[in-house]
Amino acid sequence: ERHGVTIPAGGRVLMLTGAATRDEREFPEPDELRLDRPAHLALGFGHGIHVCLGASLARIESRIALEELTARVPRYEIDEDRCERVHMTNVHGFASVPFVAA
Repeated sequence: ERHGVTIPAGGRVLMLTGAATRDEREFPEPDELRLDRPAHLALGFGHGIHVCLGASLARIESRIALEELTARVPRYEIDEDRCERVHMTNVHGFASVPFVAA
C-alpha cells in the first residue's frame, strides 16, 4: 500500500520522473512555476548513486541561458495562451513558450 492505494501482487507500476516534483503533498501549487519556492530535493536529475551524469552541465547551461536572456531582454511578456506543453510520459515542461520583448 502506498498513499492509501493498494498495488496488487504482480501489478505493474510506472515511474514517471516528469511527475517527480509535482506531488501536492510536498509542493504547494505543484503545477505553477514558483521562483520563490525554497530549495527542495528535486528528483528530475535523479538522486544518490542514480544521479544524472549530465545534471551539473544542464544546470550550468540553464543558468547561462537565463542570465544571457535577461541581460539582453530585461523586460518581456510571455504569451501564456500560446504556451505548449510537452506530451511525454517522462518529461514535464513546455515545448514552446512564446514571448514578446517589452
